[in-house]
Amino acid sequence: MAWKANLTMSPEFMGHQLRAAREIGEGNLHVVTNMTFEKLGPSTSSDPILHGPDATAFVQAIMDAGYGAGLRPSFDQLPSLMESHERDLRAHLEDMRKISGHLLKIRDFGP
Repeated sequence: MAWKANLTMSPEFMGHQLRAAREIGEGNLHVVTNMTFEKLGPSTSSDPILHGPDATAFVQAIMDAGYGAGLRPSFDQLPSLMESHERDLRAHLEDMRKISGHLLKIRDFGP
């Protein structure tokens, strides 16, 4: 089962319209038609709406649809995203230096 989402600009609602569905085979869909919100107290937890890979696929479909519609992470998320990206990039470059040094038989490939 795969989740699909569509996010389109809706000026009449001053925002976007979201549609989500889960493919269940042979071209059939389970379409999300209603979201119910319940008020909970500050120390009350709720049951998850989805579990496991289905939850992951649902969130990924929503994120992909948002990205396709031009949405990006909130500004308060950017510092941690940039730190993570920089850390990953530095690790990748260090790996490439080591591989290049090994292939070119350079002992000290330096920073």
